[in-house]
Amino acid sequence: MKFHFSIALCAIIAGLPSAALATDGYFTLGTGPIQDGLAGAGVALPQDSAVAAVNPAGLVRVGSGWEFGAALFAPYRQYTVDGTPSGATGTFGLAPGTVKSLNDNFLLPHASFSRRIDAKSAWGLALYGNGGLNTTYPGAGPGTGTFFAGPTGVNLVQIFLAPTYSRMSDKLALGVSLTGSYQAFRATGLANFGPFVSDGHPGNLADRGAEGSWGVGARVGVLYDASPNLTVGAAYQSVTSQSSFAKYADLFAQRGSFNIPATATAGLAWKLAPSVIVLDVEHI
Repeated sequence: MKFHFSIALCAIIAGLPSAALATDGYFTLGTGPIQDGLAGAGVALPQDSAVAAVNPAGLVRVGSGWEFGAALFAPYRQYTVDGTPSGATGTFGLAPGTVKSLNDNFLLPHASFSRRIDAKSAWGLALYGNGGLNTTYPGAGPGTGTFFAGPTGVNLVQIFLAPTYSRMSDKLALGVSLTGSYQAFRATGLANFGPFVSDGHPGNLADRGAEGSWGVGARVGVLYDASPNLTVGAAYQSVTSQSSFAKYADLFAQRGSFNIPATATAGLAWKLAPSVIVLDVEHI
């Protein structure tokens, strides 16, 4: 992938600063209102079956139950160009001014359930969005828009389905999830970057419509009661290997490869009745 594509893609998604306050990059902070209410924390504090999306070990601690819901995500994105950049009247220059992205409201549904097998084990299933990003900058056709190639933007959506098993002893709980994933991607308005495609034939750069990609990974987790009032937890999500985006093989590196990165989370829950102090550290 040429350096110019990195510039183009960064310029398109640069309208995400306000969204960054509610997300970890393009990852959502949490799944469900309980996790969202704790700013995504809770790897050591299982409270409902949605914990499978954070720490599968917690499933055995919540008993049998189910949850479903949806969140309204409203990121307001825009970019501003000051002055007159070199080449502003040519093919690649950005015209001065402020341009706002369209489509500001997104519904993010989730569903999960857990079922006790016996006193020390449980299984469950969670369906949740991992995250995504979307920008749609207006354009009326060729010669208009951010890069003078019509409406410009990207749309990336990622969804996980995670069957989970969890088992505990007196103080220790372990869990594992098989994480199947689906992601969809679309890019528009990048046709004028065609001359920079390495093979000289930019047939799979942009404006190819939406394309899906399937993948699989795994998440493992642990919970340990260090004392009656202190629980520590940790979880690791492997890299989720995805099938390539063949329609966008000239945009992404490695001919359309876009795997979902690994995450590692560790934290604690310190019970100070009637309150609980929760602290998580996450590395993506």
